[in-house]
Amino acid sequence: PFGLRKTYANGAERVVSHALGHEGPKSLLARLKKEGLAHALSFGVGPALEHSCCLALSLDLTEAGEAARYGRVLELAFEAVGALGRDTRVDPRVARRLWDELVVIDAATFDFSLTKSSAYSTAPRLARALHDC
Repeated sequence: PFGLRKTYANGAERVVSHALGHEGPKSLLARLKKEGLAHALSFGVGPALEHSCCLALSLDLTEAGEAARYGRVLELAFEAVGALGRDTRVDPRVARRLWDELVVIDAATFDFSLTKSSAYSTAPRLARALHDC
């Protein structure tokens, strides 16, 4: 994101997106499903300012989640964001574990990509990415 160029290498926005978009047993989605409020979610990071970025949460709500309980959905979402911030401040190993998961995911994505790019198309794409940083 354009506003995080000075700190892009730490991947903070990717770690946040990965952690909050997680769909495991103790995740935000698991809590929403348990309360019958949502079927699915995705989480991402949008454009950023110099010291902040826009978090984008997309939910596939159940009828109960859409009806009168959307306040509970928002409460759980903000609770998850706060818990992630607290957990990473209290124990730096949490952020490291999330980063390590992303490394494994990226390696698997690269290794098992259905389409392998040629060096002629990969080199210019990487050069543009590096130039934009």
